[in-house]
Amino acid sequence: MDIIYFMARYTPFWAIPSFIIASQFSYIYWLKDLKKVTYFLWIICAFCVVSILFYVWAGGSDLTPQMIEKMIRYY
Repeated sequence: MDIIYFMARYTPFWAIPSFIIASQFSYIYWLKDLKKVTYFLWIICAFCVVSILFYVWAGGSDLTPQMIEKMIRYY
């Protein structure tokens, strides 16, 4: 469980570089007409964007782990 809190707290440090790398490679594979790889990389890009939006919505590095803990307790 600590790894989830760690990833949530430091979302910008892994999500932004992952988004940039995945978007660049998705464009390259889209030009090479490899659709399955392109779609997989788009899914990674979408996950990174959703993670960053959740990070901002939750309130940053201090409040994001608390929000995840509340969500886990609720469900």
